[in-house]
Amino acid sequence: MIVAAVPVKRLRDAKSRLAGCLSAEEREELVVQLVARTVRVLRSARSVARIALVTDERELASNLGVETVPDGASLNQALEGAAGWARRLGATGLLIMPADLPLLEVTDIDAVVTARPRGHGIVVARMQDGGTSALLLAPPWAVPPRFGPGSGAAHLALGRARGLEVREVVREGLRYDLDTPDDLQRFARAPACPTGRTP
Repeated sequence: MIVAAVPVKRLRDAKSRLAGCLSAEEREELVVQLVARTVRVLRSARSVARIALVTDERELASNLGVETVPDGASLNQALEGAAGWARRLGATGLLIMPADLPLLEVTDIDAVVTARPRGHGIVVARMQDGGTSALLLAPPWAVPPRFGPGSGAAHLALGRARGLEVREVVREGLRYDLDTPDDLQRFARAPACPTGRTP
């Protein structure tokens, strides 16, 4: 059984790099839309048995019909909590995905799951900036999450250092997140930020 964890910041703190383009309310609405889309894609993937948001936004999770794992002092600490949640469920794999991949499709989820090693191992998909867009851990505690700048290479190195089978998946839908004004203009078809309004 594979379960999925999607980290989501407090809505009031989300997408601060878009503050020059969107109001606080617009940023919250954008995040809710992105999270809802990610949950829909994950729910459409037959290989994913259960979904949890790693967040303190319990109302959002309830509205989307998914479980919650409490947020932590840091993203990686919170994701270690998600590994514990997966372990308690008896899951054989944990898929960790950001909520802001605007091109994500079910076929991307299928590609990551299909690449899963038969034994203990990890599957990593990297974004164009070197971050991690998908991390499949089998078992869920195979390596500690190391999300942050350069995390794609960090996860691959951790897996190899532990003697695990390591695989990498390259997919267009897993290469880009929506985090900057340029991303907003490209993926959300939004107008450019007004002159002089930069985050």
